[in-house]
Amino acid sequence: MSTKFYCNNEQCPHSDQGPFVHELASEAVMDGNNLATIFCQRCGKPMQRLPANSKQSPSHHRFYCHNKACGSLNKGPFFIDLPSEAIMDNNNLATIFCPKCGKAMKAFNKQAETVASV
Repeated sequence: MSTKFYCNNEQCPHSDQGPFVHELASEAVMDGNNLATIFCQRCGKPMQRLPANSKQSPSHHRFYCHNKACGSLNKGPFFIDLPSEAIMDNNNLATIFCPKCGKAMKAFNKQAETVASV
């Protein structure tokens, strides 16, 4: 089990590809109460913990809103799931807009940068 963190800074150099995700191996984290602040390697801003969500279906594509006001500390960033049949391919995908704030939504990168041990 690992702990994932994401950067939702809209000015992050990585934001055009979706929120930057950093993953810490379970042996690097004692517990959530004693965890140091994790900073984005791309822009230096504090990152937020990405809650584990086992309910995402592999047949759906998940898009996240960068806006902090749309998300919550308990649930993480606001997201919507689109069924795979609604998407032809990632190269011809239309921009998905947040129904709460109207800003463009982006998917997380498929691969997070992982730290095996600290």
